[in-house]
Amino acid sequence: MNKNEAPENRSLLDRLIDLALEKPAAPPPPPTPTLPVNKLVDVFSSMCRYDATVVYAIPALNELMRRFPGGVNRRYGSIVFTPIKACENVSRETREVEFDLVNLGRNASTTEVLAEIDKYGLRPALPEELLAYGEAHPEVMPNYIAALGSFSQRHNRADSYDSRDVAYLWRDGRGWHLDFFWLGLDWNAEHSFLAVRK
Repeated sequence: MNKNEAPENRSLLDRLIDLALEKPAAPPPPPTPTLPVNKLVDVFSSMCRYDATVVYAIPALNELMRRFPGGVNRRYGSIVFTPIKACENVSRETREVEFDLVNLGRNASTTEVLAEIDKYGLRPALPEELLAYGEAHPEVMPNYIAALGSFSQRHNRADSYDSRDVAYLWRDGRGWHLDFFWLGLDWNAEHSFLAVRK
């Protein structure tokens, strides 16, 4: 019987033979996995781990300007940082440190960021660690990266607003800038945070 005949004029056997000879359709591609926001930290960290030798002292201003040609906030010339509780007992001995980059992929307060960092067995980096990481790996850093392990107080008196700043690196066409980020503001999805394994 002609295969091009109308289906109603063909025998059941002929139609079954045609079906058996047909090339099976390709299976659909597997669905793209989606990750909840709280898993982004773990995935981002595991993909972005680097080492650097850290000297636990803030270099002189002219040395910082050499390292970060985009610009350096001049407060680094006489800066004093106070570690947060999670970083109070960090050794100040010069050593090789393994870093993770953490990005939450959403807006978050500093309190939320610190909670996420702690959840994954990390502690926030100190400013000296951010400087060492920035010098060692300028080509692989995100455009905005902060060290939340200690802060600088802008005033010697208690203010009605949060006057604490943290060390912060950001990049534009001129290169890397060493600056501060005011903790009175929230972080957005573009901000990443340097962290260290506990």
